[in-house]
Amino acid sequence: MVIKSSLPLPHNKETVTEREEHVLITEYLIGTNKTINETKEDEHSIIAVSPNDHRWYRLIELRNGLRCMLVTNNSYEDEEDEDDERSNQYDTDDKLLSSDADEAFFKYHMATVALYIPAGSLLDPSNSQGLAHLTEHLLFSSSSKYPEINCLDTFVSYHGGTIHAYTELEFTVILIEISSNRVVETLDILIHSFIDPLMSPEAIYDQIQIIDDESTIAQFDDYYRASRLLAYLAKENHPIRNFSWGNKKSLKDFVANDNSSTILKQFVKDRYCVPEGMNLVMISNESFRIMQQRIERLFCLMKRSFKTLPDYIGLKEPWNTDNFKKFHLGMYD
Repeated sequence: MVIKSSLPLPHNKETVTEREEHVLITEYLIGTNKTINETKEDEHSIIAVSPNDHRWYRLIELRNGLRCMLVTNNSYEDEEDEDDERSNQYDTDDKLLSSDADEAFFKYHMATVALYIPAGSLLDPSNSQGLAHLTEHLLFSSSSKYPEINCLDTFVSYHGGTIHAYTELEFTVILIEISSNRVVETLDILIHSFIDPLMSPEAIYDQIQIIDDESTIAQFDDYYRASRLLAYLAKENHPIRNFSWGNKKSLKDFVANDNSSTILKQFVKDRYCVPEGMNLVMISNESFRIMQQRIERLFCLMKRSFKTLPDYIGLKEPWNTDNFKKFHLGMYD
């Protein structure tokens, strides 16, 4: 679930409030300037929502430019009577994950977070093809605050959650599912991977080995082979021709560079730690108030970068369409 960065953000003086000195929240119902006290019918009439979808939606924008969509089963009215203790109703995960816990009960108290990052494989240098994919792997590795290797993945798995990520040509997406009372710690680990990543040579080497193994296995996948064929048919010097997956061979020169760690840190700072280009979605059964407090407290640690976002529209047409007649893939039928 990703919010496109082109989503228009209406502003209304009545709906803009300053919660803290460093936080500016723009609250509005999707596609409207109406206040949060408006009816649910008005909100759902603006966006495409299934008649069976009884959830509530809110969009906020932090002062650093990061845009968030909050999704909850709690109505706006529920917020006024809800106590903060609801977010801490489970002191340990043992209660939540006990053997007699009902599966539906477990799912109800899970939170899902999706983070869209405006950096993808089209940013790979020609001499380091697969660098964006490598960066995605290393974002789960370690930071100055959390120096343990694979800290994020270990923490999420230990507490019964799951974490996935993928790198596309124009963007990277991170998906996390974790119990609601572990969201704060999880996001804190993730955010510091952007703010102060370690990118140790050992971690870089280990992740390149993993990527190389993935690439070897993927060679037997039809979708992978079709994608590589399409990339091969692109025009010379177009970035889509690059080997976006990466392996030990394509990243050989990068690993040989003694400054590989410094280069990766700068790559993250310039291309990934750009909150004004990020979009976040959080789905939880907590109230808007609790979710918003968490987002404000954590994601405002990332400062606005004031960097120019990648302009992929300016790229030339990848294929020579005059000669590119027809390409049929039965698996897409």
